[in-house]
Amino acid sequence: MSGVKWIRIKTNISLDAKFKQIDTMPDADSIECMWFKLIRFSGRLINDGIFLINDKMAYSEQMLSKEFNRPIELIRKAMNTFYKLRMIDIEYEESDMEKQIVASKTSDKAKPEKESTHFVKLRTNEQNFKAIIAGNESFSAISSNSDFYNSVLMWMQHKDGKLPKAQNHYNSELSMTRLLNQMIRYADKFGITAVRLAIDSAISANYMGIVWNRMDEFKKDADLASDDSSNDRFSVLSADFRAELEKSGVIVNQAINYAKLTTEQADKIRAAGVTI
Repeated sequence: MSGVKWIRIKTNISLDAKFKQIDTMPDADSIECMWFKLIRFSGRLINDGIFLINDKMAYSEQMLSKEFNRPIELIRKAMNTFYKLRMIDIEYEESDMEKQIVASKTSDKAKPEKESTHFVKLRTNEQNFKAIIAGNESFSAISSNSDFYNSVLMWMQHKDGKLPKAQNHYNSELSMTRLLNQMIRYADKFGITAVRLAIDSAISANYMGIVWNRMDEFKKDADLASDDSSNDRFSVLSADFRAELEKSGVIVNQAINYAKLTTEQADKIRAAGVTI
């Protein structure tokens, strides 16, 4: 697992079936012990479930081995097991050696493949998001729904404006498409409105990531909102104030662009009875 960028522990999972599979494995007790060490350790970190030493450095297997006082072979075996059972997410970065190997293989080709134009690491999250979904039928659930699209767009803008940049930039096409597919899966299960509420909540709280384990709660909120015949969360705002917010881009359909929202506007919206 050289080149690991981050490890994120998942909380929105049912563990019974996972542990039944682990119980059939050699070293099952040691692997289960590692899971509870991860859970306990994650409680000491405030990085949205991501194991970071600081803003620029993630925990490596060697560091976790020292932290937990366990052999690195056990750390690797446990992490591979948790990853295969989808109990954690792991994202990798290319090592220098991997980059050299790729460059060497490319130079041997008479006609090297053209670089993908969908994703460029140096572009912003917003630019890469727009490039990836443009004309891509796989993400039509997002591109064909203006509310869904605008909510995801605001999430990308939120990540672009959040520090540290290194930990808030989706630095591979895989990491961004994984997020978009996750949003679509949750939209299929809980509804688009619930996903938009999850995004709004994460932006409002200035989180690094979206809290997917609250989807049942967001679904209930979405169902309550749908009971309103007008289905307009901003109907309680005065016409002039709402027009001001829409003109400035703070209100986009039924979503709020927190990047443009001022403290004064937020206080006024809450005073009117709108939850943000």
